[in-house]
Amino acid sequence: MKWGSARDRDREAEIAKRYKNGETLQSIADAYGLSRQRIHQLVGRVGVKVDGLKTLSEAEIAEARQMRSEGMTWTALARRFGCASDTVKRALDPAFRQRRAEGIKAARENRQRSVEMPRGRPANFVISEGTAVARDAARLMELVPKDTRSLTARLFGDPLPGRSALDQRKASA
Repeated sequence: MKWGSARDRDREAEIAKRYKNGETLQSIADAYGLSRQRIHQLVGRVGVKVDGLKTLSEAEIAEARQMRSEGMTWTALARRFGCASDTVKRALDPAFRQRRAEGIKAARENRQRSVEMPRGRPANFVISEGTAVARDAARLMELVPKDTRSLTARLFGDPLPGRSALDQRKASA
């Protein structure tokens, strides 16, 4: 089906109508086999203003507390109330926002620190300094032999000297 076809526009209009009639984004997403975020995009594209963060009523909060104490997961609660799991966490745990903000800040700080690999090779991935992963990566990089191949050999993927099947067969003979 061509993107932006009349059939697509009809479906988007139907989705927007269902949302205007009070259906939740999640229930519409389940009906169409799409994600809640995609339904949000489609409803917004048609020009319908999508509500901001959903808030749970006092009765819903009490019900959610009861269900959570009985072992229901955050995701299951979110589906039950037609919202994101963070919305339920925010309603049930007043300290959730602060902990989440601190976690995000710590993750950003860890991402900014990268480890320099031996022989001046920059890491192509981020490793927090001092972790076992960083120590193992540095140790393993020391085991990799220095690349002495010509530019042509590198471009065409020739194996390192001593690593080809022929070299290994000669070494074992």
